[in-house]
Amino acid sequence: MIIAGHSSVDAFRQCGLRFSSNTEKIVISWVGAIKVGQFYKGHPAGTKVRNLFNQEAGWKLLSIGGHDIFELCMFASMWKVVNHFEEIFESTVNSYAEVFKELNRSGKLMWLVFPQPVHLISFRNLTADDQIGIANRFYKRIEELCAEQGVAVINPLPKMLGPDGQVLKAFLQQDGTHLNINGVKTYIEEIELLTGESLFFRSDTVIFESASEIESFCTLFTGELHIPANVAESPQAVSKIIVELVLKNLKDRGIASEVDAGTKLLSTGFVDKSFVMNICDYASELLGMDIPQDMNLNDLDTIDEIVGQLFIRRHRDTGKTNVTMLSQKDFHISLHGDYEDMEQRELILRADEKISCMSDDLFSRMHEIIPLNSRDTFMRYGIISFWFALNYARRGNYVEALKLIAQSQKPNPKNGFPFISSRTELYKREWEARIEEKLSIGQRIRHRAYNRLVVPIWRNKAIRVLSRLLYLTWNRVIIIVKVFSKRNFTT
Repeated sequence: MIIAGHSSVDAFRQCGLRFSSNTEKIVISWVGAIKVGQFYKGHPAGTKVRNLFNQEAGWKLLSIGGHDIFELCMFASMWKVVNHFEEIFESTVNSYAEVFKELNRSGKLMWLVFPQPVHLISFRNLTADDQIGIANRFYKRIEELCAEQGVAVINPLPKMLGPDGQVLKAFLQQDGTHLNINGVKTYIEEIELLTGESLFFRSDTVIFESASEIESFCTLFTGELHIPANVAESPQAVSKIIVELVLKNLKDRGIASEVDAGTKLLSTGFVDKSFVMNICDYASELLGMDIPQDMNLNDLDTIDEIVGQLFIRRHRDTGKTNVTMLSQKDFHISLHGDYEDMEQRELILRADEKISCMSDDLFSRMHEIIPLNSRDTFMRYGIISFWFALNYARRGNYVEALKLIAQSQKPNPKNGFPFISSRTELYKREWEARIEEKLSIGQRIRHRAYNRLVVPIWRNKAIRVLSRLLYLTWNRVIIIVKVFSKRNFTT
């Protein structure tokens, strides 16, 4: 099973969604603010969904629609200027028909309908009720074409709506946009009914509730990197979660037996070897590691033995303890930490250090999610450029690191959320010094002169404006001279 789409799918990942009765893994992939138009002209989001779904013979769940509704609302709000709303609406629906037909070639396509966050964007001449009206009309049309094409639909919104037509707060996070654990449970119940599959999710999970757009993005980004929200503090904490999974598996198979972390599983026939692998996979996921290839599961018969062995292997293979393992918490500290607060400073620098020391595999994964040479909107977030800069510097590429850290601070249409922190100057000075160490004396003098004279002058906005005016004036003078020279020559 694959669940792909916009930010709402991350709630499934946070609650540890997986099958309880078989060993197939549920792949959950956030592909950004996806719209139907991104399945055309080679857009990376559409390409990623195609590649994911082409590899899946089972259920393929696609979360899409919210951002197309926003686009339709924009056109509706421009009614006096653009009178082609109906044409655009029908064109959008037709695009869905084509895309769903393509993705459903092997069957088992499912469309996930999530709440429309009308509070996120306000439109001129358009009320919240107007937005809800457009959204409901859109949902109805897409559901009709899904019925025609045999595409299943998950839309539990009628169970979650209040008298005003908006989703009740009991099902949403504090941001009023994404699902909390109650909302996730409602969707899981619908998915189980339609697929006939029994699903497991952590009953004690607390979904991280973002307080801002940039914080939400960082949570999605680190989740897509498969970095754990928090590294498990002890083997006992992991074992407790795994016990829940095994109990759910036994219940689904009609076995009324109690198990705990010390219960023998394989030798008693409670589970088979394939499910032991499932247990090991989930435990390693909670520990933020890969299953060691040389780990012999035949010698492990209890949950405590499996989890304990993974703890030992993690420390042996990586040399890392819980304190040094990278988690989403480190990224949030790096993003929000106040470097001017002396009590936070050491914690922030330690988080930056852990981010910069990520493995080569994880660094490559960052490049896959957000290619630096693309014009994708993901690079609107300056903190991403900053984290890339830390990793390039760690790998000795200080020139690229300096370019990225400058990009992270520069507010422009491409970088809508610049990262501003006084510690960036600390890193810049350190990296510039490292570059100078590799230069000859003559190169070092030129490098210092450029940084201390040319760069400060060019950073002055008034000088840049004046130079631009002089450039334009000079070009006009040259044009006038050429024109008069041509006239004199012809006479």
